[in-house]
Amino acid sequence: MTKMARVLITEQLAQPGIELLRSKGHDVQISLDLSPDELSAEIAEADALIVRSATQVDKRLLDEANRLQVIGRAGVGLDNVDIATATSRGILVCNAPESNVVSAAEHSVALLLALARNVAQAHSALIQGRWERSLWTGAELLNKTVGIVGLGRVGRLVAQRLKGLTSEFSHLTLSLVPSQLGQSTSKCLSSMTCSVSLISSRFTYPEPLRLLAFSTLQGL
Repeated sequence: MTKMARVLITEQLAQPGIELLRSKGHDVQISLDLSPDELSAEIAEADALIVRSATQVDKRLLDEANRLQVIGRAGVGLDNVDIATATSRGILVCNAPESNVVSAAEHSVALLLALARNVAQAHSALIQGRWERSLWTGAELLNKTVGIVGLGRVGRLVAQRLKGLTSEFSHLTLSLVPSQLGQSTSKCLSSMTCSVSLISSRFTYPEPLRLLAFSTLQGL
């Protein structure tokens, strides 16, 4: 019979995830807003720890985690987890790398459109009682080239969503740019007709480039 684990959750999680753990027979304890000393006391009896970004899982805390077998990060980044110390003690560290990629991609597209159409400036003028329609008209995406810096999980979703913004995709040419500048991009999405164009570290944009979507800033 599989041994059930005592799971300590220190930050707010979606209820379905908590219920899934409990349905498997695990002892789930939710302890929010713990002080460092309180967390150290709680971790001593835990087999698994689930955190988001606020809980600092450092060496001091891991020194008290005598039973801990796994650390789950409900999100992407692992900056708040001492991975080296955990690994040296045989504690598995895992995250959810695709947990928010759709939201990030949609937010990137939203910001791109807001930038192109001067939404923030127009809104600011309007609430101050100024109707400056001609000043903040902005630009259409049609016949523009969009550069995506970093064609990873988020970058691909951004490209897919931008494809749907024009009835003639050939009018929306995607310049795919590697996240680490200086490297070459050898291929693009098989479902799209893309022109590959390298944006140099000095950001000397190719002539057709008008709008730039930064899907990731790592390495820039």
